[in-house]
Amino acid sequence: MAATNRKKVVVIPGDDAAPEAVLPTLALLERLELEIDYELPLYGEQAMASTGSYFPDSTRAAIDAADATLFGAGSGASTDIVRYLRWGKGTYANVRPARWIPGCASPLARPEGIDLVILRENLEDLALGIGGDLEDLFPLQLHSPRARRTINELRAEYGPGKYAVKVITEGGTRRIARYAFELARERKRQGKRGKVTCGTNHNLIPQPDGLFLEVTREVAKDYPDIEFESWIIDDFARRLIAEPQTFDVVVWSGLMGTDTSVKRYTLT
Repeated sequence: MAATNRKKVVVIPGDDAAPEAVLPTLALLERLELEIDYELPLYGEQAMASTGSYFPDSTRAAIDAADATLFGAGSGASTDIVRYLRWGKGTYANVRPARWIPGCASPLARPEGIDLVILRENLEDLALGIGGDLEDLFPLQLHSPRARRTINELRAEYGPGKYAVKVITEGGTRRIARYAFELARERKRQGKRGKVTCGTNHNLIPQPDGLFLEVTREVAKDYPDIEFESWIIDDFARRLIAEPQTFDVVVWSGLMGTDTSVKRYTLT
């Protein structure tokens, strides 16, 4: 039997409006007649009706056996699939390229030369989903040096509230930072600039974002052949619109990376 290089891709359109993007994408890919076999396993309401689960074992097995998974977006029925694709598969790097193609319309006056990649750490930050009612924090007697009040006092003054925990670890940051520098090095070999930009909000949230910046700076020392710079989110957002051609690889923690990578769509 002749050797084959055919790949297998599992396609899960997802929820809400996501199928409206994924299914036409699949149709386009099929017309290209690439050496790829596509599989659309059961998920969501259809899977629940026939198997009793939104994410049946057969779908999990299909993902594990595939070379890649094309997934839309999840809310509700696809939540378990999102969880598995991220934490189950250890997908720590969300890689989002933005490149202007000649002939395509752009809202920018001068889009020529835009070619960058935005990396978002995918497993930490607010994505962990740790949070709850303010009352949960009362035993800790947490004090805000800015508001000069404890959580208990804020609750008494303003009423019920919620909280969320932003988690940044040294190991998680070091891993995504090395990915960023290795990617920049590979792009440099391809003739790109070879630069990493780290974006943080360390002026407002110095503990987690300060750690993210500190660890990324440490990693940068291992890559003397790669340029390194850092900007706070306010200035970065301005630069992304005013001078996007100056960026190559951008690395962010989860929440900031989500916001910034969505903005990239306005460039191209």
